[in-house]
Parts: sequence; structure tokens; C-alpha cells
Amino acid sequence: MPSDHIPALVNFHMHLFASYRLRESRQRPHSSNLTQLFQIQLFSGEFWYLVIYLSAGCSLLFGDCFSTQRVINESETVGDACYQIDSVGCDLQFQKSLTMVIKEGQEPVVFTIEKFGNFSVGSIQIILKASFSYYTFLRSFS
Repeated sequence: MPSDHIPALVNFHMHLFASYRLRESRQRPHSSNLTQLFQIQLFSGEFWYLVIYLSAGCSLLFGDCFSTQRVINESETVGDACYQIDSVGCDLQFQKSLTMVIKEGQEPVVFTIEKFGNFSVGSIQIILKASFSYYTFLRSFS
């Protein structure tokens, strides 16, 4: 990302928080942020700010998950590619190394988020499904 876009992103982010603080100050004292989210009028300026903000966050998460998924997919092909090498007549050390790579290539690479879980496209699908389920469940009460 070019560094000249950073001030525009910071201004957008600050404007978004300022609009939420203004909306929060107009609400009843005991209302929560979740109920405020459901009170946003559809297709208003605040609605579009929220859509853009959430889309940006999801696209960053998806970009990371997509990249890790590509590494996982490529790591699964390493063992097969090494198996296809004709190592007859090669150096014994090379043959041992090749055998080790084939053995290690049988286990796919796994990216984890600390002790939380695996990080791949499948994990973002689970997160998005759960988020939408919670949203529709909570929306049914308002």
C-alpha cells in the first residue's frame, strides 16, 4: 500500500468512530452497541461507512487466509513432485534427502493462530457462517 493512502485511511477511520460516538451520545444511556447497530437506517451514510469498514476488515482477513491456503495446497504437491524424480544412480546423500522430503511432504503445512485454531480459507468460512448465524439470531429479537 502506498504511504500516501495512509492519511486518507486514518481520516476515514477517525470519521467512522466520530459518527458512532455522535450516534451513541443520542441513544438512551443503557443501550448497548449491538442494539445501536440494529438501529442504523438502511442505506444511510452511517450504513455505508459500516459496510465499507466491515468489508475492508473481511478482505484483509480473506487475503491472509487465501495466501496461507495457497501455501498449504503447494505443500501438498512437494512430496509428489519429489517422488517423480528419477534418483537411481544419484548420490546416496541426495537419495536420503529426497526420501526425507517425501516423508515430510506427506503432512500438509498448517498455519495456526496461537492456540486458537488453524488459519485457512476453511476457517474464514466457519467464522463468516457463525457471524451471520449470530446476526440473524439477534436480528430476530429486534
